Amino acid sequence: MPLEEVPHPGPIFALAWSSDGRRLASGDFVGTIRIWQRPPTGPAHCVQTLSGHSNWVRGLAFAPDGSRLTSASWDGTLKLWELESGRCLQTLDEHTGRVQALAWSPDGATLASGGWDTTIRLHDGHEGTSRGVLQGHSSIVYGLAFTPDSRHLLSGSDDGTLRLWDVESSQCVRVLKGYAACLYDLAWSPDGTQLASAGSETAVRIWEVASARRYRVLGGHRLTVYGLAWSPDDSLLASSGWDSAIRLWDPTTGTCVQVLRDLDHHDALFYGVAWSPDGEDLACGTYLQGVQVWNVTATARSGRWSSRQLPTWIRRVAWSPDGTRLVGGGDDGYVYVWDAA
Repeated sequence: MPLEEVPHPGPIFALAWSSDGRRLASGDFVGTIRIWQRPPTGPAHCVQTLSGHSNWVRGLAFAPDGSRLTSASWDGTLKLWELESGRCLQTLDEHTGRVQALAWSPDGATLASGGWDTTIRLHDGHEGTSRGVLQGHSSIVYGLAFTPDSRHLLSGSDDGTLRLWDVESSQCVRVLKGYAACLYDLAWSPDGTQLASAGSETAVRIWEVASARRYRVLGGHRLTVYGLAWSPDDSLLASSGWDSAIRLWDPTTGTCVQVLRDLDHHDALFYGVAWSPDGEDLACGTYLQGVQVWNVTATARSGRWSSRQLPTWIRRVAWSPDGTRLVGGGDDGYVYVWDAA
């Protein structure tokens, strides 16, 4: 069902769940953010609209304790919001270009941002004060992700490299090279030892992060790979692409164990992909065909349901932490939420 109560005026470019799964934040192309509250039963409702950015909101991240939200925008700023009051606590304008990526460390101590000025900036997660600038990329920083222990930060850039940074010293400790084209998605393995990356080169790459060694190159997609997701038990890696295929890989051997397709729409374009918390269902956003979900178990890998046809792109999908809801953001300005049951 779409969240139709207060639709965004246009495309949605950022989504984030709170850690308890009760709130969802969405950001749009005019700079507004909406906070949706999900009750135990019934549809979600828009409970807050946060205004202040003057350009696209491209990144959103809840503080681990759920009390604050940070937004990153193409207006060149970060904003730190107090959710109880809806008040903007701080506007951080250290970047000299559009801000593209945002990540909050799991321990809540550090906030990282990256963007078009090629730098990554670290901020104190409680005070918002600057803690350092990470320099080394030569092009736009598109993705950021902290390791589970909050000690290291991974960055992906249009310069074709991934960099691993030591947060305490602000030093780059690994440079992972191997791309001559755009990166579209990154995914940590559940144990934090491996990283999967994919983009316009069509191959999926798995990296052993400790040694910065390229561990596997998974070939099979014929066009751009847009989405990646590890199963919760580490046994499968899913990749979704513009060749109308979702591939399930055994990350240990690098073999493709199954290819999932939309049998009713052979030209379906697949975008972001996500596993349910229990690892039994795999969801993928599409162009025009809504969201599709496959039941993926050791004994059966089959399509289960899909939403009605939607005249929009669903670029990213995400499950609520308890697995009862699935959310997707459309280019039509709506946030769509499905009851997973």
